[in-house]
Amino acid sequence: MSKYMKIFILSVLISIVASCHSQTISSDVIQNHSGQIVPANNVKESRDETNESEEIISTSKLKCGNTDFNLKVFYKNERTNISISNSDAIVKTINLPNQSEFNGFSLNRAKKVSNGFEISVEYGSRYYYEKRFNFVCKQDKFYLDKIKTSTFDKNNPEKSGEDFTKLIKPELNLEKFTITDFMKD
Repeated sequence: MSKYMKIFILSVLISIVASCHSQTISSDVIQNHSGQIVPANNVKESRDETNESEEIISTSKLKCGNTDFNLKVFYKNERTNISISNSDAIVKTINLPNQSEFNGFSLNRAKKVSNGFEISVEYGSRYYYEKRFNFVCKQDKFYLDKIKTSTFDKNNPEKSGEDFTKLIKPELNLEKFTITDFMKD
């Protein structure tokens, strides 16, 4: 292996470690296996009791009206999930489908946007879909107000690439949202 290749590999490893080290994970409360809301400092005890492990992928702080929320993406029981919590409790946990339920399914991101948050997913085999679910803040709550969809035909890329936006009227309260209800259209 050349000297330059070794330096390149070493610099990549250092940047990965530095990136991981600079990320912070924060959560005020969690919901344990019994559905009880417990302070985050009790997480280890809760996990030890059930032998369930949770890997936090990302967290974001959200502000909606006068209320602060946490948007958390985590992996638990072989599934990726998204939870939105405030200082009192978990408002909603969105259980994402896996690849056996929707071919090729994956979460692209769950991120804060100017007036709420967005969840972006993709799935498909020949006909490929990317869906972005946009939630807006109204009166200290989040509502699904639109879904942006992009399509792609892998066998005929020149004649694919349709993009469209579906406005949700009336807007759907986050607490009533189930992602699989919007995967077929």
